Amino acid sequence: MSTDELKTILEQHKLWLEDNGGERANLRGADLQGANLQGANLQGADLRWANLRGADLRWANLRGADLRWANLDYSCLPLWCGSKGMIVDRRIAAQIAAHFCALVCDDADYQAARTAILEFARTSHRAMDLGLLEEIVKECNDVATPIDVALRKRIAELEGKIDQLTAHSDIERQDDKSSNDTQTQTIVYGKECEENG
Repeated sequence: MSTDELKTILEQHKLWLEDNGGERANLRGADLQGANLQGANLQGADLRWANLRGADLRWANLRGADLRWANLDYSCLPLWCGSKGMIVDRRIAAQIAAHFCALVCDDADYQAARTAILEFARTSHRAMDLGLLEEIVKECNDVATPIDVALRKRIAELEGKIDQLTAHSDIERQDDKSSNDTQTQTIVYGKECEENG
């Protein structure tokens, strides 16, 4: 979407909000990646499925804006009352929760709130990037199931046999070679024949 198109839509939206004609901003599915929407009044706008990746939404009024299924990755969401009542889907809610849980704060009330929503936050597509799954990965690596133990034991046995076969093969190759013998191999019609000379 061009800057001029966006400007026209926002002007019409402003008129609609003021009951002065215009129309509600329909930015459903719009490509607004990296757009400068700083301070924009998007109250009640339809932003479903919009690509807002990297968009600057600082000081934007998103009250009642429908952001379900929008891509908000790397965007700047407003942290003032302008985001009150944003309509989001589960994916965005989990993403916001994940960012909340990634904060470093030693306050007991924060820690209790973080614990309460951590499992939900871990369902975010950004949970791994934010380090929220590291504890689970560590726990999984520390816990060995009977199958893990059996597989590790069998792998060690096979590695030991490979080492034995490799050492035995090296010894045979050394025994087969003497300074007086020369060996040549000729392949005849797909069969190997050895000739000693």
